[in-house]
Amino acid sequence: MNRTKSTMRITHIDYTILGLLKQQPGTAYGIRKIFETTALGNFSSSPGTIYPAVRKLKKLGFVVDTDKHKRGSTMKLTDAGIAALKKWLLLPVKKEDITRNTNLLILRFAFMDDLIDMTSRVGFLEGFVHQVTMYLEELNIFYQKNADTLPVQGRIAFEHGLMQCQAHLKWGIHALKTLKVKGYEN
Repeated sequence: MNRTKSTMRITHIDYTILGLLKQQPGTAYGIRKIFETTALGNFSSSPGTIYPAVRKLKKLGFVVDTDKHKRGSTMKLTDAGIAALKKWLLLPVKKEDITRNTNLLILRFAFMDDLIDMTSRVGFLEGFVHQVTMYLEELNIFYQKNADTLPVQGRIAFEHGLMQCQAHLKWGIHALKTLKVKGYEN
């Protein structure tokens, strides 16, 4: 199926590749190795995932080859690729991001380094802390009402989710304090 640029959907893996190439130009093979050897292993590092994504990013004009060598072509982002990455990074934090994609939010934050202004980074973290706080309140209310009636393993599993959410909140507050203390001079 040959889709036009306007019908191509950009996925989280596409944005992750853009973020990696923003940090450092590289090859598709190099990107696969990063996915295989880092926490990005949560995504598929298979050639059937990475290479089609790279082809799509090239077709969209987000990535261009800079030189060819044994392991493939070194790629870098175009201005359009940088703009697409920035747009993704600046999306507001929503409840469903907290409930389903917290690791992706942390990845977005990691890619903000020299691409997003400090005010927007702080705003992102404030949104993160707000959404986690709201979700944690919902979880606590549910737990208080239902803990005694849950099967033991179900209660323990739910407690894991509570503790994980509390850890996300602690990290968000820590990150916010760190940026606010060191941040505005950057």
